[in-house]
Amino acid sequence: MLQEDRSTYQLLFDSCCEQGAPSSESVRFWFDFLDYMMRVIEDDRTVYGPSLNQFPQELNVGNLSAGTLWTLYKMDLKMALEEHATTKKCPTPEYMNLYFKVKGFYFKYVSELPQYKQSIPEFPA
Repeated sequence: MLQEDRSTYQLLFDSCCEQGAPSSESVRFWFDFLDYMMRVIEDDRTVYGPSLNQFPQELNVGNLSAGTLWTLYKMDLKMALEEHATTKKCPTPEYMNLYFKVKGFYFKYVSELPQYKQSIPEFPA
């Protein structure tokens, strides 16, 4: 993964933290961060994509953005969910809402990308 990819993700992460950092008592941050990533991907697809995708079979900005953000989000989310699985401080409805939000994101933005098939994160019980 390129350093620029990680830098972009980190910038998005830090920006979302300004609204409220991750907490061991809630998964709200991860829900909000996913919303933020969705807005960025949609902007990449609708604003930047048309001008950069002159050769769409070679470069699809929206797919590239979705794949990169998904890879990094999935790693961070896995660590956060493992912590929540041990502490059990997060309310069940909030946890389930995040589960469905993540699945929705995966199926809308990532599931059709060949390198990310079957890469939906596991949610510990």
